[in-house]
Amino acid sequence: MMHQNYNSSHVVGSFEIFNDANECIDFITNVTDQEVSLIICNSQSETFISIIEDIPQLHSIYIFDQHQPQSQAWSHGCKKLRGVFTQPDTVIHAVKQTISNQLNDLAPFSIVSNTSSSNLDELDQSFMYTQLLKETILDIEHDDNAKKAFIDFCLTRLVENDLRLEPLHQFEKNYDNHSPIWWYTKESFVYSILNKALRTQDTEMMIKMAFFLRDLHEEIKYKHSQTSHTTNLTVYRGQGMNIADIEKLRNNKGGLFSFNSFLSTSTDQLVSFMFADSARENPDLTGILFRMDIDPSISSTPYVSVNDIGQFNDEEEILFSMHTIFRIGEMTEIDDRLWKVNLTLTSDTDSQLKCLTDYTRHEMMSAPGWFRMGFLMHKMGKFEKALEIFTMLLQTKLDNDFDVDELLRTMINVRIGDMHATMGTYTNALDHFDEALKYFQIVFPSDNPVFSPIFSHIARVYASMHNYVISLSYYEKSIEIMEKSLPPTHPYLASNYNNIGVVYQSMDNYIMALSYFEKALEIMKKSLPPTHPELASSYNNIGLVHQSMGNYVMALSYYEKALEIMKKSLPPSHPNLASNYNNIGMIYQSMGNHAMALSYLEKALEIMEKSLPPTHPNLTVNYNNIAAVHRLMNNYVMALSYYKKALEIMEKSLSSTHPDLASNYNNIAAVHRLMDNYVIALSYYKKALEIIEKSLPSTHPDLASNYSNIASVHQLIGNSATALSYFEKALEIKKKSLPPTHPSLALNYNDIGTVHKSMGNYVIALLYYEKALAIQKQSLPSTHPDLASNYNNIGMIYQSMSNHVMALLYLEKALEITKSSLPSTHPDLALNYNNIAAAHQSMHNYVMALSYFEKALEIKKKSLSPTDPSLAVSYNNIGIIHKSMGNYTMALSYLKKALEIMEKTLPPNHPDLASNHNNTGMIYQSMGNYVMALSYLEKALEIWDKSLPSTHPNLALNYNNIAAVHQSMHNYVIALSYYEKALEIWRKTLPSNHPDLAITYNNIAIVHYTTGNYEMALSYLDKVLEIKKKSLPPEHPSLAMTYNNLADVRQSMDNYS
Repeated sequence: MMHQNYNSSHVVGSFEIFNDANECIDFITNVTDQEVSLIICNSQSETFISIIEDIPQLHSIYIFDQHQPQSQAWSHGCKKLRGVFTQPDTVIHAVKQTISNQLNDLAPFSIVSNTSSSNLDELDQSFMYTQLLKETILDIEHDDNAKKAFIDFCLTRLVENDLRLEPLHQFEKNYDNHSPIWWYTKESFVYSILNKALRTQDTEMMIKMAFFLRDLHEEIKYKHSQTSHTTNLTVYRGQGMNIADIEKLRNNKGGLFSFNSFLSTSTDQLVSFMFADSARENPDLTGILFRMDIDPSISSTPYVSVNDIGQFNDEEEILFSMHTIFRIGEMTEIDDRLWKVNLTLTSDTDSQLKCLTDYTRHEMMSAPGWFRMGFLMHKMGKFEKALEIFTMLLQTKLDNDFDVDELLRTMINVRIGDMHATMGTYTNALDHFDEALKYFQIVFPSDNPVFSPIFSHIARVYASMHNYVISLSYYEKSIEIMEKSLPPTHPYLASNYNNIGVVYQSMDNYIMALSYFEKALEIMKKSLPPTHPELASSYNNIGLVHQSMGNYVMALSYYEKALEIMKKSLPPSHPNLASNYNNIGMIYQSMGNHAMALSYLEKALEIMEKSLPPTHPNLTVNYNNIAAVHRLMNNYVMALSYYKKALEIMEKSLSSTHPDLASNYNNIAAVHRLMDNYVIALSYYKKALEIIEKSLPSTHPDLASNYSNIASVHQLIGNSATALSYFEKALEIKKKSLPPTHPSLALNYNDIGTVHKSMGNYVIALLYYEKALAIQKQSLPSTHPDLASNYNNIGMIYQSMSNHVMALLYLEKALEITKSSLPSTHPDLALNYNNIAAAHQSMHNYVMALSYFEKALEIKKKSLSPTDPSLAVSYNNIGIIHKSMGNYTMALSYLKKALEIMEKTLPPNHPDLASNHNNTGMIYQSMGNYVMALSYLEKALEIWDKSLPSTHPNLALNYNNIAAVHQSMHNYVIALSYYEKALEIWRKTLPSNHPDLAITYNNIAIVHYTTGNYEMALSYLDKVLEIKKKSLPPEHPSLAMTYNNLADVRQSMDNYS
């Protein structure tokens, strides 16, 4: 580790000394966003280097030994070792050289193909950024406080920028004693942080350094003008580049190469060659020797020799101003991973460069310095910095002419309103828009085009606040003015059509939404370059509608078109890119590809965390989406953690009655519901309900959704009557607030149908499912997944009614849609196979049932982790089929597989474990091993007793099964007691004509019959018959069985009447 007796502090901003190897390793592995150089000062270097060499943060290693170095033959295999040194000066010099090379290699640049003049929006965004930044900074006047503001800002970033206090103080104290060139070429923090800021597009640092950039540019420009330039000049530059950038250079011969910083070169080719050659020490880089030819007669680009000004007179340095642009010429390979590239300085009349420059200037409009900087920050997605600049401007006198001053203030109010709208502070946004609108209403007639954009801004805010009717009214005002004052292909019209489409989409009116989005796209294709960011927004919008309509492949294609444009026209940290990644992530979620979904959502989150304030609403959207994917993957703990992150932001930034808070409580409740934490789930749903009842009208669809959520929990805990009442409340609201063919009504009819199914009201359930189907056929495309879901429900109802032919007909319809609309590994396809298998199982077609269960299992194995609980469900299903086929050993092996997964992923009292024990017990019963059967059934009972309410249907099922085992063991008294426990639950939770009641009455009747209690047996069979007559068609086989049982009892009673 670094020896403390040598002065190394002038080499780097910070250094650490360690005498303990483990502490050193911990330090290196904890470093983020930086690279570490390490000097080892002991003789045991071989072992230590073998341990640390592969740590990614470690860039280079130096061995220092004052004594005669040992044989270092082993060191040739160490790529990061830079040498063995016996003198402190030589090792310090080597470290300095490495750091210098690193900074040199990191100089930012852009490459623009020679076709970009015909397709301007395909520009490398860093080219545009640097061009705009340069022009903006050079246009801003700076006062004496700028230097102090820069120093104060650096003091807040000491660690982040690897800075030390002493050089900062020297810069502040002695800045005026030296020229800007002297400071730039001095081996200090100025060069490194300036280039880092340009490379990373750190706009905040660039604004603080603007005074220095201007001073440096002006000095280079002045000295260049004072020097005679009559002969051609050739300069050189050596640096390292990665393979991807080398390929880009090779593929763009004749294109433009821009150095997006101040450019250091040398007239000494050997000096530059040494830099290029040394780059090869890093195995990830290739050395590049640039040869740059300058013809001063055709170019006025400023450059200056710094031999008499800078710090390194021996390097024959020529310094060019920021954003110097060259033409790419020939490339020649000198050696392995070492190339020479010829560049030619562009002329003042270069047509492509002039076209690009004019285009970037047009993007910023003809605004003065700080205005332009605010626009630039907005364009780069730096909303807080843009807001800071515009707020500062609003507090200053903008023009001596009162009218001009007022107009400028109004423009700023519009900009600030736009910032607040983007940042989610909607009330502030409306306040600023209102200020602007008041001014316009005083100065302009009501049909003046100036009103159109302000109406659009206000409409957008109301849409964000879910006030869609008000939003549409403002958009319509805006459109009315635009259609009178603009040509039919004007981009502003397209923008407004897009916005109206978004509102209709929020109202679930997808047909109207799509029509407006397509109007917008048609105009944009005619009026904008093919990769303009507005086109990307349009493709995104169309993708969203197709996603809502279940056209996932189509949606993905539109999102990918949008992404292709955004990557070319926006910086990599722009929030719009994050939104696009988010959309693609959600499509993959809908398609069941959870791994891809998470990868895109995490890309979105990475951008958002860098570019948005920590309480921005878009972060909550992203956290919620990531949580939703984890929820689908059954990673409930992870899902809860992301939902709670979203909740933390909302609780800080929203009022306690904001509807988005209710939405988040609903999400958290949904996870607890899946974890069978029904009490907690209900508590969160009720929190959400309390907010919605306070903040939304009594007919708002969100209130209906909340009632449906509460109903779903009651349904799960066996409170069917309560569940039905909540679902009916939801339906009542939706009927008042939605058109009769709205897809949301279909979902509600489905929910009510499912409750009736659980209550044994199969005919009523079928009626509601068919109502849902009628709506879906009118409002959804024929391959929409929701249609498949409904066909599934109808199929399962027919199965419950023992109409297996009709059941299979509907289940196969569902399968056909699922196959055509979803990927072959989507979980919904597995669910469909499971349902078809269950139908065949009911028909005793066990071989067919097994084949479908195995298809479902195959899908799950491909799309889920090997310990996913859903796999356990499949193993259980296959086990039960083998039981029915009499393959008891095979059945037990599958149930054991299921149990192994459950024990790894579920808490010890989880109800699903009880289900597994229950199934295992029934297999042992079939094998005649009643003792083992009882032990498993009692394990199940123990879990269900702890985890379920006392009237839960699963408890009744378990009591029935225990009773059946005791019955097989001729323990009729005990059997009867368990059957009666089951009956007690069914009577409390089921309607009097439910088929499950009939089963229990039948079981009790059999026990009474077996024990000779024929009167009691007859009374229970009469109850069975009464229920079956009400709930089953007259030709149902189960009725015939009951008539047979009654006949047997009467025969035993010698009652043949």
